Amino acid sequence: MIYDDTILRKITNFSALQYSPERICFLIGLTGQEYDQLLADIKTPDTEPNRAYNRGIAVGDYNIDAALMKASESGDVMAESTLRERQDKRKIEDLKRELFGL
Repeated sequence: MIYDDTILRKITNFSALQYSPERICFLIGLTGQEYDQLLADIKTPDTEPNRAYNRGIAVGDYNIDAALMKASESGDVMAESTLRERQDKRKIEDLKRELFGL
């Protein structure tokens, strides 16, 4: 299936909000076979929808981290702690992906 820029932009925007692939397909308004196809494509590595989904996840993570960094620079100890926890978790996830392909 060929996806236009509008659909890919919506996938990126919704995944930046940490929405599941199923919710994204629902919000885009697809039904039946189109819904099933987009869902499969989002979950299939190296497809345009998968890249748009992963880009959105990365953008959403960046936005959260940037907000936490700004709050921690203002002296918010809880924000600094949360940011460090997120960074540590990301390092572990990156290592798992690198070492085990998970």
